[in-house]
Amino acid sequence: METRIIVVSGIASVKPGFSTEMSPGRWPGRKLGNRRPMAKTMPPSNARPSPTNIMNRPACSMKSIVQGRPRSNVTQYNRRMRTMVFIAAVLTASLALAQDPVALKRNAKEGDSVKYKLAVDTEIGGMAIKFSAKTTDKVMKVNGDGSYVVSSEQQDMVLSINGQDSPAPAGVGGATTTTLSPEGWVADMQGDEVTGDSIRAANLQSFIFPKEPVKVGSKWMSAYKGIKDKGTMDVSYSFEILGQEKVGAHDVFKVSFEAKETAGTDPASSKGTVWVEISTGVVIKSEQQWTNVPIAGQMINGKVVMDIIE
Repeated sequence: METRIIVVSGIASVKPGFSTEMSPGRWPGRKLGNRRPMAKTMPPSNARPSPTNIMNRPACSMKSIVQGRPRSNVTQYNRRMRTMVFIAAVLTASLALAQDPVALKRNAKEGDSVKYKLAVDTEIGGMAIKFSAKTTDKVMKVNGDGSYVVSSEQQDMVLSINGQDSPAPAGVGGATTTTLSPEGWVADMQGDEVTGDSIRAANLQSFIFPKEPVKVGSKWMSAYKGIKDKGTMDVSYSFEILGQEKVGAHDVFKVSFEAKETAGTDPASSKGTVWVEISTGVVIKSEQQWTNVPIAGQMINGKVVMDIIE
């Protein structure tokens, strides 16, 4: 009696009629007159995969044989691929969420208080001037239209002239009360030492909030109309969100800005970078370069840095 092997989906069975010996150009084999033992007719272990050597490798599937990988390796490969796909999906979703536009505005609450350390580095009349202080801003009132009133006081003032400490000049560091619009305009400023120059300087430091939701890469512009009776000038503003960062415990937008007076004989300007908390609109940090900014009767050209005190 002759013997044959039939392979279906990787399962082999032996039936009469054919031997297991391979022959060129035919499958499963050629018909023989005498039956031979299966063990003697199996292809060597390094032969091209065939139904017979597949039968002798129970740990490998047909697919893994074709791909040249044992089943265990294929399983590990598939698991790793699924993991990488899942991680990529999570990162893509996180990026999409981070890039969703948000409404950036000042969410002022009565009683809110923020402390800053202030440093001014300038030169006046050939003398190197450094001024430092601690400033406390407290929200005194929030009006129905969204405007709010902030009281500001400075403590621990130090004025250094050519490396020698001196008393701070009059008009520097006096307590003020400022009314700010929801957009960030200086609507009013009161205080014993407040002048038109004080409001001009405050306008050049104002952060004007965008009208539309923003994200990284967003740009916006704004303009302030000077009030002659208050001695203020027209100011143009431009802003651009450079990135989203973490400053201490605060999630912030890093924003470049430029504020320029567009009238007057010696127009003042300020440009630099400000870090604004996304959830509250509070300025966390600011780095500015001043040009012709009026302070206490002097035109200040120099660097101004402000950092929040936690």
